[in-house]
Amino acid sequence: MHGRAAAIISTFAILTGLSGCSKATIVQARFVEGRIAFIGIEQELGCIYEIEVVERTTGKVAWKIDGDFTERDCLGDDLHFYGQGYRQAKVAIAPAKLRLDTDYEVHGLATGSNSFGGAFRITHDTLYRIEDLPL
Repeated sequence: MHGRAAAIISTFAILTGLSGCSKATIVQARFVEGRIAFIGIEQELGCIYEIEVVERTTGKVAWKIDGDFTERDCLGDDLHFYGQGYRQAKVAIAPAKLRLDTDYEVHGLATGSNSFGGAFRITHDTLYRIEDLPL
Protein backbone atom coordinates (compact mmCIF):
# COMPACT_ATOMS: atom_id res chain seq x y z
CA MET A 1 0.00 0.00 0.00
CA HIS A 2 1.34 3.42 -0.94
CA GLY A 3 0.95 6.33 1.44
CA ARG A 4 0.28 5.98 5.12
CA ALA A 5 -2.66 4.50 6.96
CA ALA A 6 -4.91 7.24 8.32
CA ALA A 7 -7.95 7.27 10.48
CA ILE A 8 -10.92 9.53 10.74
CA ILE A 9 -12.38 9.01 14.14
CA SER A 10 -15.90 7.68 14.09
CA THR A 11 -18.03 8.82 16.94
CA PHE A 12 -21.50 7.55 17.62
CA ALA A 13 -23.88 7.25 20.49
CA ILE A 14 -25.47 3.96 21.36
CA LEU A 15 -28.70 3.88 23.28
CA THR A 16 -28.98 1.57 26.20
CA GLY A 17 -32.04 0.10 27.83
CA LEU A 18 -30.23 -0.16 31.15
CA SER A 19 -31.16 2.26 33.90
CA GLY A 20 -29.77 3.31 37.25
CA CYS A 21 -26.03 3.80 37.46
CA SER A 22 -25.22 2.14 34.15
CA LYS A 23 -24.42 4.39 31.21
CA ALA A 24 -23.60 4.21 27.54
CA THR A 25 -20.14 5.21 26.34
CA ILE A 26 -19.51 6.40 22.82
CA VAL A 27 -16.56 4.69 21.16
CA GLN A 28 -14.48 5.55 18.13
CA ALA A 29 -12.79 3.20 15.70
CA ARG A 30 -9.43 4.22 14.32
CA PHE A 31 -6.24 2.80 12.89
CA VAL A 32 -3.44 2.39 15.41
CA GLU A 33 -0.24 0.98 13.94
CA GLY A 34 -2.18 -0.53 11.04
CA ARG A 35 -4.80 -2.26 13.21
CA ILE A 36 -8.36 -1.21 14.07
CA ALA A 37 -8.71 -0.11 17.69
CA PHE A 38 -11.87 0.80 19.65
CA ILE A 39 -11.47 3.66 22.12
CA GLY A 40 -13.92 5.38 24.48
CA ILE A 41 -14.09 9.12 23.83
CA GLU A 42 -15.95 10.47 26.88
CA GLN A 43 -14.13 8.15 29.23
CA GLU A 44 -11.95 5.07 29.20
CA LEU A 45 -13.95 1.94 28.50
CA GLY A 46 -12.51 0.32 31.60
CA CYS A 47 -12.50 -3.39 32.09
CA ILE A 48 -14.33 -4.95 29.15
CA TYR A 49 -16.30 -8.19 29.57
CA GLU A 50 -17.81 -8.50 26.11
CA ILE A 51 -17.22 -6.96 22.69
CA GLU A 52 -18.97 -7.65 19.39
CA VAL A 53 -18.66 -6.29 15.84
CA VAL A 54 -21.70 -6.74 13.58
CA GLU A 55 -22.24 -6.03 9.88
CA ARG A 56 -25.02 -3.49 9.87
CA THR A 57 -27.08 -4.50 6.83
CA THR A 58 -27.05 -8.26 7.37
CA GLY A 59 -26.72 -8.45 11.16
CA LYS A 60 -23.92 -10.99 10.65
CA VAL A 61 -21.50 -11.04 13.57
CA ALA A 62 -17.95 -10.40 12.33
CA TRP A 63 -16.26 -10.98 15.72
CA LYS A 64 -17.34 -11.62 19.29
CA ILE A 65 -15.54 -12.37 22.53
CA ASP A 66 -17.04 -12.99 25.97
CA GLY A 67 -15.70 -12.89 29.50
CA ASP A 68 -17.62 -14.31 32.44
CA PHE A 69 -18.17 -10.98 34.24
CA THR A 70 -15.67 -11.53 37.04
CA GLU A 71 -12.73 -9.21 37.60
CA ARG A 72 -10.23 -11.96 36.84
CA ASP A 73 -11.85 -12.58 33.45
CA CYS A 74 -12.01 -8.93 32.49
CA LEU A 75 -10.65 -8.51 28.96
CA GLY A 76 -8.39 -5.68 30.07
CA ASP A 77 -8.56 -1.93 29.80
CA ASP A 78 -5.83 -1.27 27.25
CA LEU A 79 -6.61 -0.47 23.62
CA HIS A 80 -9.05 -3.02 22.28
CA PHE A 81 -8.03 -4.17 18.81
CA TYR A 82 -10.32 -5.89 16.32
CA GLY A 83 -9.74 -9.64 16.35
CA GLN A 84 -7.33 -9.69 19.29
CA GLY A 85 -7.77 -12.41 21.91
CA TYR A 86 -7.89 -11.36 25.55
CA ARG A 87 -6.80 -13.27 28.64
CA GLN A 88 -9.20 -16.15 29.31
CA ALA A 89 -11.99 -14.73 27.16
CA LYS A 90 -14.09 -17.12 25.12
CA VAL A 91 -13.90 -16.41 21.40
CA ALA A 92 -17.57 -16.84 20.54
CA ILE A 93 -17.05 -15.84 16.88
CA ALA A 94 -13.58 -15.79 15.31
CA PRO A 95 -12.71 -12.50 13.55
CA ALA A 96 -13.82 -12.28 9.93
CA LYS A 97 -11.98 -10.16 7.41
CA LEU A 98 -13.68 -6.75 7.39
CA ARG A 99 -14.73 -5.53 3.95
CA LEU A 100 -14.22 -2.11 2.45
CA ASP A 101 -17.27 0.18 2.20
CA THR A 102 -19.32 -2.00 4.56
CA ASP A 103 -21.00 -0.50 7.61
CA TYR A 104 -20.21 -2.09 10.98
CA GLU A 105 -21.36 -1.53 14.56
CA VAL A 106 -19.30 -2.31 17.64
CA HIS A 107 -20.86 -2.75 21.07
CA GLY A 108 -20.26 -4.44 24.36
CA LEU A 109 -20.28 -4.33 28.14
CA ALA A 110 -17.66 -2.97 30.52
CA THR A 111 -17.13 -2.46 34.24
CA GLY A 112 -20.26 -1.60 36.24
CA SER A 113 -22.68 -2.92 33.58
CA ASN A 114 -21.81 0.06 31.38
CA SER A 115 -22.48 -0.45 27.71
CA PHE A 116 -20.46 1.04 24.86
CA GLY A 117 -20.95 1.30 21.13
CA GLY A 118 -20.17 2.98 17.86
CA ALA A 119 -20.29 2.46 14.10
CA PHE A 120 -17.69 2.64 11.36
CA ARG A 121 -16.86 1.96 7.72
CA ILE A 122 -13.42 1.31 6.24
CA THR A 123 -12.83 3.06 2.91
CA HIS A 124 -9.93 3.30 0.50
CA ASP A 125 -9.12 6.10 -1.91
CA THR A 126 -5.40 6.83 -1.73
CA LEU A 127 -5.37 5.92 1.97
CA TYR A 128 -7.33 3.50 4.11
CA ARG A 129 -9.70 5.47 6.35
CA ILE A 130 -12.39 4.89 8.90
CA GLU A 131 -15.42 7.10 8.19
CA ASP A 132 -18.06 8.49 10.54
CA LEU A 133 -21.48 6.83 10.27
CA PRO A 134 -24.76 7.63 12.00
CA LEU A 135 -25.80 5.01 14.53
